[in-house]
Amino acid sequence: MLVSTLFNSFLILVSLFFLLFGADKFLESGERISKSLGIDDRLLGLILVSISTSLPELAVAILAALDNKSEIVLGDIIGSNFANLGLGLGIGLIISPLVIKKETLFNEVPIHGAITLATLLLILNDSVLDKYEALTILIFFALMLLNIYKDGIKSKEKQKLHWKDLAYFVGSLALVIISAKILINSTIVLAKNLNLMPYLVSSLVIAIGTSLPEITVSIISSLKRKINIALGDVLGSNIFNMGVILPIATIINPIHANIIVINHLFLLLLLTTYLTLSAYVKRKLTKIDGLILLIGYILFLTLFISKA
Repeated sequence: MLVSTLFNSFLILVSLFFLLFGADKFLESGERISKSLGIDDRLLGLILVSISTSLPELAVAILAALDNKSEIVLGDIIGSNFANLGLGLGIGLIISPLVIKKETLFNEVPIHGAITLATLLLILNDSVLDKYEALTILIFFALMLLNIYKDGIKSKEKQKLHWKDLAYFVGSLALVIISAKILINSTIVLAKNLNLMPYLVSSLVIAIGTSLPEITVSIISSLKRKINIALGDVLGSNIFNMGVILPIATIINPIHANIIVINHLFLLLLLTTYLTLSAYVKRKLTKIDGLILLIGYILFLTLFISKA
Protein backbone atom coordinates (compact mmCIF):
# COMPACT_ATOMS: atom_id res chain seq x y z
CA MET A 1 0.00 0.00 0.00
CA LEU A 2 2.76 2.46 0.95
CA VAL A 3 4.79 1.65 -2.17
CA SER A 4 1.70 2.05 -4.37
CA THR A 5 0.83 5.38 -2.74
CA LEU A 6 4.36 6.77 -3.19
CA PHE A 7 4.61 5.47 -6.76
CA ASN A 8 1.27 6.97 -7.83
CA SER A 9 2.11 10.28 -6.10
CA PHE A 10 5.32 10.31 -8.14
CA LEU A 11 3.36 9.53 -11.33
CA ILE A 12 0.96 12.42 -10.60
CA LEU A 13 3.84 14.90 -10.27
CA VAL A 14 5.63 13.62 -13.38
CA SER A 15 2.47 13.53 -15.51
CA LEU A 16 1.56 17.06 -14.36
CA PHE A 17 4.98 18.29 -15.47
CA PHE A 18 4.65 16.74 -18.94
CA LEU A 19 1.01 17.89 -19.17
CA LEU A 20 2.05 21.52 -18.65
CA PHE A 21 5.14 21.14 -20.86
CA GLY A 22 3.03 19.68 -23.67
CA ALA A 23 0.42 22.44 -23.34
CA ASP A 24 3.15 25.10 -23.60
CA LYS A 25 4.60 23.56 -26.78
CA PHE A 26 1.08 23.16 -28.18
CA LEU A 27 0.55 26.91 -27.74
CA GLU A 28 3.83 27.81 -29.45
CA SER A 29 3.26 25.58 -32.49
CA GLY A 30 -0.45 26.47 -32.68
CA GLU A 31 0.37 30.18 -32.74
CA ARG A 32 2.77 29.72 -35.66
CA ILE A 33 0.26 27.59 -37.58
CA SER A 34 -2.51 30.16 -36.99
CA LYS A 35 -0.33 32.98 -38.28
CA SER A 36 0.44 30.92 -41.38
CA LEU A 37 -3.32 30.74 -41.99
CA GLY A 38 -3.67 34.51 -41.65
CA ILE A 39 -5.84 34.51 -38.52
CA ASP A 40 -6.34 37.89 -36.84
CA ASP A 41 -4.40 38.55 -33.61
CA ARG A 42 -7.56 39.19 -31.61
CA LEU A 43 -9.16 35.93 -32.67
CA LEU A 44 -5.80 34.21 -32.27
CA GLY A 45 -5.61 35.41 -28.68
CA LEU A 46 -9.18 34.42 -27.94
CA ILE A 47 -8.79 30.88 -29.23
CA LEU A 48 -5.19 30.00 -28.44
CA VAL A 49 -4.73 31.71 -25.08
CA SER A 50 -8.03 30.33 -23.77
CA ILE A 51 -7.41 26.83 -25.04
CA SER A 52 -3.70 26.63 -24.24
CA THR A 53 -3.95 27.81 -20.61
CA SER A 54 -6.96 25.52 -20.15
CA LEU A 55 -5.65 22.65 -22.28
CA PRO A 56 -4.55 20.59 -19.24
CA GLU A 57 -8.07 20.86 -17.77
CA LEU A 58 -9.60 20.08 -21.18
CA ALA A 59 -7.50 16.94 -21.65
CA VAL A 60 -8.21 15.69 -18.12
CA ALA A 61 -11.95 16.41 -18.43
CA ILE A 62 -12.42 14.68 -21.79
CA LEU A 63 -10.48 11.55 -20.82
CA ALA A 64 -12.18 11.39 -17.41
CA ALA A 65 -15.59 11.76 -19.09
CA LEU A 66 -14.75 8.93 -21.51
CA ASP A 67 -14.01 6.77 -18.44
CA ASN A 68 -17.27 7.99 -16.82
CA LYS A 69 -15.34 9.61 -13.94
CA SER A 70 -17.52 12.68 -13.39
CA GLU A 71 -15.96 13.25 -9.94
CA ILE A 72 -12.60 13.94 -11.56
CA VAL A 73 -14.18 16.22 -14.19
CA LEU A 74 -15.93 18.32 -11.54
CA GLY A 75 -12.99 18.28 -9.15
CA ASP A 76 -10.54 19.55 -11.76
CA ILE A 77 -12.83 22.31 -13.10
CA ILE A 78 -14.16 23.57 -9.76
CA GLY A 79 -10.77 23.28 -8.07
CA SER A 80 -9.08 25.06 -10.99
CA ASN A 81 -11.54 27.96 -10.87
CA PHE A 82 -10.99 28.29 -7.11
CA ALA A 83 -7.21 28.22 -7.58
CA ASN A 84 -7.38 30.80 -10.38
CA LEU A 85 -9.45 33.21 -8.27
CA GLY A 86 -7.87 32.63 -4.87
CA LEU A 87 -4.23 31.94 -5.68
CA GLY A 88 -3.86 33.57 -9.10
CA LEU A 89 -5.97 36.73 -8.90
CA GLY A 90 -6.01 36.92 -5.09
CA ILE A 91 -2.23 36.95 -4.67
CA GLY A 92 -1.90 39.11 -7.80
CA LEU A 93 -4.15 41.82 -6.34
CA ILE A 94 -2.32 41.75 -3.00
CA ILE A 95 0.86 42.47 -4.96
CA SER A 96 -0.67 45.07 -7.29
CA PRO A 97 -4.25 46.51 -7.22
CA LEU A 98 -5.84 47.49 -10.54
CA VAL A 99 -8.31 49.80 -12.24
CA ILE A 100 -10.55 47.65 -14.42
CA LYS A 101 -10.73 48.40 -18.12
CA LYS A 102 -14.19 49.25 -19.46
CA GLU A 103 -14.08 46.37 -21.97
CA THR A 104 -13.37 43.84 -19.22
CA LEU A 105 -15.98 45.32 -16.88
CA PHE A 106 -18.81 44.96 -19.40
CA ASN A 107 -17.68 41.77 -21.12
CA GLU A 108 -15.63 39.18 -19.22
CA VAL A 109 -16.81 40.14 -15.70
CA PRO A 110 -20.57 39.61 -16.31
CA ILE A 111 -19.99 36.51 -18.47
CA HIS A 112 -17.86 35.00 -15.69
CA GLY A 113 -20.66 35.52 -13.17
CA ALA A 114 -23.44 34.36 -15.51
CA ILE A 115 -21.67 31.13 -16.52
CA THR A 116 -20.97 30.20 -12.88
CA LEU A 117 -24.57 30.96 -11.81
CA ALA A 118 -26.06 29.05 -14.75
CA THR A 119 -23.93 25.97 -14.01
CA LEU A 120 -24.95 25.92 -10.35
CA LEU A 121 -28.67 26.37 -11.11
CA LEU A 122 -28.66 23.60 -13.71
CA ILE A 123 -26.90 21.19 -11.34
CA LEU A 124 -29.17 22.14 -8.42
CA ASN A 125 -32.21 21.14 -10.45
CA ASP A 126 -31.57 17.39 -10.07
CA SER A 127 -27.88 17.06 -9.11
CA VAL A 128 -27.14 16.09 -12.72
CA LEU A 129 -25.85 18.06 -15.68
CA ASP A 130 -27.17 16.36 -18.83
CA LYS A 131 -26.35 16.75 -22.52
CA TYR A 132 -29.17 19.19 -23.26
CA GLU A 133 -28.18 21.45 -20.38
CA ALA A 134 -24.58 21.26 -21.56
CA LEU A 135 -25.63 22.34 -25.05
CA THR A 136 -27.53 25.26 -23.51
CA ILE A 137 -24.37 26.45 -21.74
CA LEU A 138 -22.30 26.02 -24.93
CA ILE A 139 -24.79 28.02 -27.02
CA PHE A 140 -24.96 30.71 -24.33
CA PHE A 141 -21.16 30.89 -24.29
CA ALA A 142 -20.91 31.03 -28.09
CA LEU A 143 -23.51 33.81 -28.41
CA MET A 144 -21.76 35.95 -25.82
CA LEU A 145 -18.38 35.54 -27.48
CA LEU A 146 -19.89 36.31 -30.89
CA ASN A 147 -21.36 39.52 -29.49
CA ILE A 148 -18.00 40.60 -28.05
CA TYR A 149 -15.74 39.72 -30.95
CA LYS A 150 -17.98 40.07 -34.02
CA ASP A 151 -16.39 43.38 -35.00
CA GLY A 152 -12.80 42.37 -34.30
CA ILE A 153 -12.15 39.50 -36.69
CA LYS A 154 -10.06 40.44 -39.71
CA SER A 155 -7.70 38.44 -41.85
CA LYS A 156 -3.99 39.10 -41.77
CA GLU A 157 -1.14 38.48 -44.19
CA LYS A 158 -0.24 34.81 -44.16
CA GLN A 159 3.17 33.51 -43.13
CA LYS A 160 4.98 30.43 -44.42
CA LEU A 161 3.99 27.16 -42.77
CA HIS A 162 6.85 24.87 -41.73
CA TRP A 163 6.44 21.10 -41.38
CA LYS A 164 8.24 21.26 -38.02
CA ASP A 165 5.36 23.33 -36.62
CA LEU A 166 2.87 20.61 -37.61
CA ALA A 167 5.11 17.95 -36.09
CA TYR A 168 5.40 19.89 -32.81
CA PHE A 169 1.64 20.51 -32.84
CA VAL A 170 0.76 16.82 -33.19
CA GLY A 171 3.55 15.65 -30.87
CA SER A 172 2.70 18.09 -28.08
CA LEU A 173 -1.00 17.21 -28.33
CA ALA A 174 -0.14 13.50 -28.02
CA LEU A 175 2.03 14.29 -24.97
CA VAL A 176 -0.85 16.16 -23.35
CA ILE A 177 -3.29 13.29 -23.94
CA ILE A 178 -0.91 10.58 -22.65
CA SER A 179 0.06 12.66 -19.59
CA ALA A 180 -3.60 13.37 -18.78
CA LYS A 181 -4.47 9.66 -18.99
CA ILE A 182 -1.63 8.71 -16.61
CA LEU A 183 -2.68 11.56 -14.29
CA ILE A 184 -6.28 10.33 -14.11
CA ASN A 185 -5.34 6.69 -13.50
CA SER A 186 -2.81 7.62 -10.81
CA THR A 187 -5.33 9.90 -9.10
CA ILE A 188 -7.92 7.11 -8.92
CA VAL A 189 -5.41 4.66 -7.43
CA LEU A 190 -4.09 7.27 -4.95
CA ALA A 191 -7.63 8.14 -3.85
CA LYS A 192 -8.37 4.46 -3.20
CA ASN A 193 -5.11 4.01 -1.27
CA LEU A 194 -5.87 7.05 0.93
CA ASN A 195 -9.56 6.13 1.21
CA LEU A 196 -10.56 9.48 -0.33
CA MET A 197 -13.12 10.37 -2.97
CA PRO A 198 -11.45 10.97 -6.38
CA TYR A 199 -13.22 14.35 -6.42
CA LEU A 200 -11.24 15.55 -3.41
CA VAL A 201 -7.87 14.53 -4.84
CA SER A 202 -8.82 15.97 -8.22
CA SER A 203 -10.07 19.30 -6.82
CA LEU A 204 -6.84 19.90 -4.92
CA VAL A 205 -3.85 18.12 -6.48
CA ILE A 206 -4.86 17.99 -10.16
CA ALA A 207 -6.62 21.37 -10.04
CA ILE A 208 -3.61 23.26 -8.66
CA GLY A 209 -1.32 21.46 -11.07
CA THR A 210 -3.40 22.21 -14.17
CA SER A 211 -3.91 25.82 -13.00
CA LEU A 212 -0.18 26.51 -12.70
CA PRO A 213 -0.09 28.40 -16.06
CA GLU A 214 -2.81 30.84 -14.93
CA ILE A 215 -1.37 31.23 -11.42
CA THR A 216 2.13 31.83 -12.78
CA VAL A 217 0.93 34.35 -15.39
CA SER A 218 -1.09 36.21 -12.76
CA ILE A 219 1.73 36.53 -10.23
CA ILE A 220 4.36 37.49 -12.83
CA SER A 221 1.97 40.04 -14.39
CA SER A 222 1.35 41.55 -10.95
CA LEU A 223 5.05 41.84 -10.21
CA LYS A 224 5.43 43.67 -13.54
CA ARG A 225 2.46 45.92 -12.66
CA LYS A 226 0.43 44.47 -15.52
CA ILE A 227 -2.34 43.06 -13.37
CA ASN A 228 -5.00 43.58 -16.08
CA ILE A 229 -3.33 40.73 -17.96
CA ALA A 230 -3.77 38.56 -14.87
CA LEU A 231 -7.45 39.52 -14.57
CA GLY A 232 -8.11 38.74 -18.23
CA ASP A 233 -6.26 35.42 -18.01
CA VAL A 234 -8.09 34.27 -14.87
CA LEU A 235 -11.56 35.32 -16.07
CA GLY A 236 -10.95 33.90 -19.54
CA SER A 237 -9.73 30.59 -18.16
CA ASN A 238 -12.61 30.26 -15.69
CA ILE A 239 -15.17 31.11 -18.39
CA PHE A 240 -13.62 28.53 -20.70
CA ASN A 241 -13.60 25.91 -17.92
CA MET A 242 -17.31 26.36 -17.13
CA GLY A 243 -18.56 27.40 -20.56
CA VAL A 244 -16.69 24.95 -22.79
CA ILE A 245 -14.80 22.20 -20.94
CA LEU A 246 -17.59 21.16 -18.56
CA PRO A 247 -20.26 21.08 -21.31
CA ILE A 248 -17.99 19.08 -23.66
CA ALA A 249 -17.31 16.53 -20.91
CA THR A 250 -21.05 16.40 -20.13
CA ILE A 251 -21.96 15.73 -23.77
CA ILE A 252 -19.62 12.70 -23.61
CA ASN A 253 -21.15 11.53 -20.30
CA PRO A 254 -23.71 13.20 -17.99
CA ILE A 255 -22.15 14.75 -14.88
CA HIS A 256 -23.44 13.69 -11.45
CA ALA A 257 -22.86 16.00 -8.47
CA ASN A 258 -23.03 15.15 -4.74
CA ILE A 259 -23.54 17.48 -1.77
CA ILE A 260 -19.80 18.22 -1.50
CA VAL A 261 -19.70 19.44 -5.11
CA ILE A 262 -22.81 21.58 -4.60
CA ASN A 263 -21.34 23.16 -1.45
CA HIS A 264 -18.14 23.98 -3.32
CA LEU A 265 -20.15 25.46 -6.21
CA PHE A 266 -22.07 27.68 -3.76
CA LEU A 267 -18.80 28.97 -2.31
CA LEU A 268 -17.41 29.51 -5.82
CA LEU A 269 -20.55 31.48 -6.72
CA LEU A 270 -20.17 33.62 -3.58
CA LEU A 271 -16.58 34.49 -4.54
CA THR A 272 -17.63 35.19 -8.12
CA THR A 273 -20.54 37.37 -6.98
CA TYR A 274 -18.28 39.33 -4.64
CA LEU A 275 -15.77 39.88 -7.44
CA THR A 276 -18.51 41.01 -9.84
CA LEU A 277 -20.16 43.44 -7.39
CA SER A 278 -16.83 44.84 -6.22
CA ALA A 279 -15.77 45.44 -9.81
CA TYR A 280 -19.00 47.24 -10.74
CA VAL A 281 -19.27 49.36 -7.58
CA LYS A 282 -15.64 50.52 -7.38
CA ARG A 283 -14.48 50.06 -11.00
CA LYS A 284 -11.25 48.76 -9.47
CA LEU A 285 -9.94 45.85 -7.40
CA THR A 286 -7.79 46.47 -4.32
CA LYS A 287 -5.49 44.55 -1.98
CA ILE A 288 -8.50 43.94 0.28
CA ASP A 289 -10.33 42.28 -2.62
CA GLY A 290 -7.29 40.11 -3.24
CA LEU A 291 -7.18 39.14 0.45
CA ILE A 292 -10.88 38.20 0.41
CA LEU A 293 -10.37 36.02 -2.69
CA LEU A 294 -7.42 34.32 -0.98
CA ILE A 295 -9.51 33.77 2.18
CA GLY A 296 -12.19 32.25 -0.05
CA TYR A 297 -9.68 29.71 -1.30
CA ILE A 298 -8.64 28.97 2.28
CA LEU A 299 -12.32 28.31 3.10
CA PHE A 300 -12.43 25.93 0.13
CA LEU A 301 -9.41 24.11 1.55
CA THR A 302 -11.11 24.01 4.97
CA LEU A 303 -14.17 22.36 3.44
CA PHE A 304 -11.82 19.98 1.62
CA ILE A 305 -10.01 18.98 4.83
CA SER A 306 -13.25 18.52 6.77
CA LYS A 307 -14.56 16.09 4.13
CA ALA A 308 -11.22 14.29 3.83
